[in-house]
Amino acid sequence: MATADDVAQEIATAVLKALPGYTNQQNSFMPFVYGIARHKIADAFRAAGRDRTQAVAAVPELVDAAATPEEHFLRRGKEIALATLLTALPQRQRDVIILRFHHGLSARKTGALLDCSDATVRVTQHRAIRTLREAVFHGHDKE
Repeated sequence: MATADDVAQEIATAVLKALPGYTNQQNSFMPFVYGIARHKIADAFRAAGRDRTQAVAAVPELVDAAATPEEHFLRRGKEIALATLLTALPQRQRDVIILRFHHGLSARKTGALLDCSDATVRVTQHRAIRTLREAVFHGHDKE
């Protein structure tokens, strides 16, 4: 947020920059300066209205975002289960799933890497997801 000193400095700078274009007329200098000041003050109020930050007396403590051993164990278990499911897919479908979801590539870029069209990538992705979904649901039925 701009302080009054900051706004006054901006006004003075703007007046100095505008002076070469100023034409002197009788009693016109102060209205000229007031016009510049009015615009700069309005800009400062607009900027203050957009600023949603709040000053605090002390820096808040940071939350430890590191995973607990239990969370790490569960995440690792999910990774192993996903890797097992991916090995059940044909190589082409596995490549599409990895490129699209792990690497975040678009269908067009994935198709360029696999030397096929983006429509082929989408169909292959759909079939791979359907196969994975069936494997997951069948796995739950067995338990």
